[in-house]
Amino acid sequence: MAKAKKRAGRPTGATGEETQARLLEAACRFFAELGYSQASNQQIARAAGITSGSLYHYFESKAELFAAVYRDVLGALLEAYSSAAADRDTCVEQLCEGIERVSNLSRERPGLVEFVATAISEIPRHEELESRLLEEHLELFAFFHRLLEEGQRRGEISPDVDLEAAVGTIVACTSGLALQRRALVNEDEFAALMRGFQQLLRGQFFTPAS
Repeated sequence: MAKAKKRAGRPTGATGEETQARLLEAACRFFAELGYSQASNQQIARAAGITSGSLYHYFESKAELFAAVYRDVLGALLEAYSSAAADRDTCVEQLCEGIERVSNLSRERPGLVEFVATAISEIPRHEELESRLLEEHLELFAFFHRLLEEGQRRGEISPDVDLEAAVGTIVACTSGLALQRRALVNEDEFAALMRGFQQLLRGQFFTPAS
């Protein structure tokens, strides 16, 4: 009878939590830059300071690693938007404050914003990702829908507005900003784009026609 394959043990000299955190950080950067298919476990393990065999002590496959990064990043984004919603009174200011906090988060965690844009396009294209993340993938859409629904209920959004389409527009705009982040030289340029989006939401882009 063949023996079951033994998973690699924990690398010495580091706690499991520290190593897993390094893996998630490295994976976030590589997936954001190269995409799911092109990023390799070997690259990620090397950047995290462990062997590729040791990586499998923490994640059994690349799909599991991608899913772990996605859940970690999604949790950070939802926390940023949720805390902003709790601290502001109107739908527009809740969205603008959320965008500001995500911009700050981008400074603290390089690659996070770019990873979100990558994930939105990659998850539907790979069955092994979609089967793991379909429910979580819809959480951000659901959050924005609740936010807009409350704004519509308070009279801040016209009853004629299609909330599903509005949510799709917001996600498309924020995803586009995330993709644009890759082409920018520094965080100050990205922050300027985010402020521009806030001005657009507040209706400050255009002056009334005379």
